[in-house]
Amino acid sequence: MLEDFAEDADLISRQLTKDKIKFTGMRVDTEDEFKDAIAGFKPDVILSDHSLPQFNSLAALKIARQHMPNVPFILVTGSVSEEFAVSCMKSGADDYIVQRQNARLSPAITTSLAKHKLEEENIIIKKLNTEIEEKNRELDYLNQEKDRFIGIVSHDLQNHLSAMVMTVNLMKTAVSGISDKRDSHLKRLERSLNNTRSLLGDFLTVNRIQRGVINPLYNL
Repeated sequence: MLEDFAEDADLISRQLTKDKIKFTGMRVDTEDEFKDAIAGFKPDVILSDHSLPQFNSLAALKIARQHMPNVPFILVTGSVSEEFAVSCMKSGADDYIVQRQNARLSPAITTSLAKHKLEEENIIIKKLNTEIEEKNRELDYLNQEKDRFIGIVSHDLQNHLSAMVMTVNLMKTAVSGISDKRDSHLKRLERSLNNTRSLLGDFLTVNRIQRGVINPLYNL
């Protein structure tokens, strides 16, 4: 509580106690004490009078927003102009309560705390969404690199297998007097190479579908 009159601070404390709000309070009335309380006491809510001998609520609000932007700041002061109250709200104050008419104070504190908690949760959600989007972009890039690598390797393997099949065919036709046993081995090798090449072909087709290069047609 930024308040230079102990009696007014006691009235606020009694009202909060009456409303069954559990709290630990600290009263300060100078700029240095206010700064020390922000750093050391670390309040959950700041209640500020407007006019103090060498300090005021607008200066306190500026300091609070610099160091504790998510802590509710409620002006609790004597009657001021409507223009001043609007100016305080535009500067970042959460609410304005007329001093010694504190019935609204507890609801204002509860509402302000809930609002700031929701804002903090929204900030966390936005941060998590940003991190998820970044991770999705990384995964998308890695997936594209994976598809590109698989495509290159599969294509090169297809070329090598085709060369091997051609070599086997040349061996079958070029070697005269080949034994039945060797001919059987060459045919088995040829079948194995053709099956492997066919499997690679299917693999390349799936890879192209995943990359959106071709669209599959389904027979219903």
